[in-house]
Amino acid sequence: MYKGLIVVFWAFMAISITSCDDQGLLQADENFSSGGLQTIYVDTFSVVTSTVFMDSLPTSSKGTLLVGGYRDNYLGKINSGTYFQIGYFSPFTPATSSIYDSIGLILPYNGQYYGDTTKMMTINVSELTDPVNQRYLPPYVPNDKVSILNPTFALYNTSKVGYSNVIMASKTTATFPNRDSIFVRLPDALGVKFYTIQDNIPDVVKFQATSNFGVISNWFVESYFKGLNISVPSSTDASIVGFGSAKLKVRLYYRKFVNDILTNTYVDFPLTNSFNQFNQISADRSGTPVSTLASAKVLPSESTGNVSFVQSGLGLYTKVEFPSVKGFLKKNRYVILDAILEVPLAPGTYGASTPPINILASYTTDVSNIISGGVPGNGNDVLKASIRYDREYSTNTKYLFSMTTFFNNEIKSNAPAITPLALVSPNLFAEVNRVVIGNRFHPTNKIKLKIYYTQYGTN
Repeated sequence: MYKGLIVVFWAFMAISITSCDDQGLLQADENFSSGGLQTIYVDTFSVVTSTVFMDSLPTSSKGTLLVGGYRDNYLGKINSGTYFQIGYFSPFTPATSSIYDSIGLILPYNGQYYGDTTKMMTINVSELTDPVNQRYLPPYVPNDKVSILNPTFALYNTSKVGYSNVIMASKTTATFPNRDSIFVRLPDALGVKFYTIQDNIPDVVKFQATSNFGVISNWFVESYFKGLNISVPSSTDASIVGFGSAKLKVRLYYRKFVNDILTNTYVDFPLTNSFNQFNQISADRSGTPVSTLASAKVLPSESTGNVSFVQSGLGLYTKVEFPSVKGFLKKNRYVILDAILEVPLAPGTYGASTPPINILASYTTDVSNIISGGVPGNGNDVLKASIRYDREYSTNTKYLFSMTTFFNNEIKSNAPAITPLALVSPNLFAEVNRVVIGNRFHPTNKIKLKIYYTQYGTN
């Protein structure tokens, strides 16, 4: 037994070394044998792919505000706006000799973007009219499945909070994601409201806040100023840009006397209640290959031009099935030495303004198309694969998943078939990028399952 395994190990090492020298040398189904031991490489297993729509995604408390719009030839017109609250955390009582100056919203870039950032777009700021409340998402019916990726309490890309029809402020600009921030001047009426806040706090609230300023902070977001919405016109075809929540603020400028000199200064009202900040992301899919995609249903890649899709922020994932593997490999005497799932990007589907997802993560699913578990990776992490760029020709960019442990466990299980996979972005809830994956019938870039296995003796 142990001698056989040693032979298997050295046979596999020889294959690996040879394959590094010449990737075309080892052809599918070429056998290496020694006393009944065979080591075989196969890359002709059927790998069936489709696109699945996950419906609502939790986008609250991700630390990223996504704002903008762009048109995607494959996936339609994408728009994103954001909702958030700002806080009042310490007493602000300007001296009677101080002078109000102005107020503005500071939106700090966090480096994220998708689309053409050189195009101008109009950013609109509106005041919320309704409070922001997280939603509880239980199963729709008893024992109904809910994705393991969804938290119990959240705000979603489909959530809505009322805001004023009157646009408070606008700014038309190109965006510069690698710079510092965007400044949007807000109306003086709001500035005066904030400047005189201490005069507007009800006496009962002041009394309750004698030893706890948090009472005033709660009153501020619940009654005095509920928050802001940032959006763009629905026709915007430019980019979606990310802003960081940690440094976002409304800044009130005023002047006060310091040693008899009138000095410029300011007070900040930062983003608060990060759990209540969320991005509302929508897509108009009409006229696209995925226009008929319905929630929790599969759209075979053969019906979408021999490609499938992964899209963050809007809940598209690629489902991968292996209908023939288990029946072929489930024999009494075998060892899977290596299993690689090669996931290629269709050429010409990404570029500088539409960069692909850097990392894909693999989860398990079933006929319900609900994500039910993670494929084990390193430690407690989910199995992931980083993108491997074809820097020379941009025609062979792909992800490689090491699936050896997964397939060995699946072959040993009593299930009739290999558990299907769901390929998603680890940043599914905080990005809007996408990838286009070639299926098994794609003319140039086919998804493949490559398996090295041994079979010794006969059944």
